[in-house]
Amino acid sequence: MLPRMTESKYNGSGNGHDKDKRDNIVRMPTLAERDRMRKEKEKQEKAWRAQYKKESKKQNSVPFFNMGKVPLFTRIMIALFIAVHLPLYLLVDPVERYGIFTSWGFVPGAFTGKAPWAWHTLLTPLTHIFIHGSWMHLLLNGTMMLVMGLFTETMFGPRRMVFFFFVCGILGAAFYFAINPFSAAPVIGASGSISGLFAITLLLMHGRGMLGPVGRRGVWPMILLWVAVITIMGMLGGDIAWQAHLGGFLGGLGLFYLMKKYPRLLPF
Repeated sequence: MLPRMTESKYNGSGNGHDKDKRDNIVRMPTLAERDRMRKEKEKQEKAWRAQYKKESKKQNSVPFFNMGKVPLFTRIMIALFIAVHLPLYLLVDPVERYGIFTSWGFVPGAFTGKAPWAWHTLLTPLTHIFIHGSWMHLLLNGTMMLVMGLFTETMFGPRRMVFFFFVCGILGAAFYFAINPFSAAPVIGASGSISGLFAITLLLMHGRGMLGPVGRRGVWPMILLWVAVITIMGMLGGDIAWQAHLGGFLGGLGLFYLMKKYPRLLPF
């Protein structure tokens, strides 16, 4: 015979602290409740599928290139490149076109007495930027302007972008003049300006650690490599004004250095 304490343990009688066996019963949902839960689950899954489909459609509708994200000055310059180029190559014959190149392109000899001088010659360190020598020249510079503008103008704003662009273009012409002061061949194109923007972009990317393993050794190896590429390709290309490319690139490096070390020297 079991002790009474043990008996109380098993039969639930005694001191009132024993748990009711009904607490251990697992209640199963009714058919109506299971049907309601199933419908709620299907409704939730349907809502998720609809949301996923909506988001997928929205992502697929985003264009590969959004012109609205291109900064203002960059858009203006690309439009001006095209606006100048179209009439030159659609409405003007080659002889007259070359006359425009020599009049509005940068000719070093015009400043040293080896080529004709006109009232607008003083403007040519700027006007030569807007003229391009071929459709491929326009396409390359337009594309590079778009890429450099998206990065540089977004970082610095339109006022500094204007300053960098035109100063680098003028420095590119000045560097060409320093090496070829008596040349009568016109220099045309925005390559000096764009090379300067590329230099600034390169330094910005290095400062932000965006050059990957290549940038671990510092930015100077890349700078020297690019200087070598510009010089060699220019010399092999014949009619490429590599001096203007190089001058613009070095000008961009110098402007970025001044902006970082002596920001008050810059107008913006």
